[in-house]
Amino acid sequence: MKILFSLLFAISTIFLFQPAWAGDPVAEARGVFAEMVTAAKASDMGKFKSYILPKDLAEMEQMGMTPMIMNMMAGDDPAIFKPKVAENYILFTHVTKEEGPDSSMTMTRELYMIKHDGQWKFGTPQ
Repeated sequence: MKILFSLLFAISTIFLFQPAWAGDPVAEARGVFAEMVTAAKASDMGKFKSYILPKDLAEMEQMGMTPMIMNMMAGDDPAIFKPKVAENYILFTHVTKEEGPDSSMTMTRELYMIKHDGQWKFGTPQ
């Protein structure tokens, strides 16, 4: 009986104390996206870079675009982006429509999160 109780306690502990998004790839990727935005808002370039695929980071650095991308992402709200799950990535999209008296404009923001070495990273699919 003691063994059964211990086993049940261990199993319930595992389920109760997992991160809220464990096992849900969209929630995991969105969580990393949120951490990346937090790093961008704090102007923490080192942490921000740690969320980018190495290949993409090298390209961004070569073009001198890392600070600009970080500034753009600092204004993002990951919660409003809609996910689309593909085989090897999750595409987060946010569409903004602006209507004026003589025109209308639609702006689409897309962000790819890709699983790389067991962690979600910002980058472009291969």
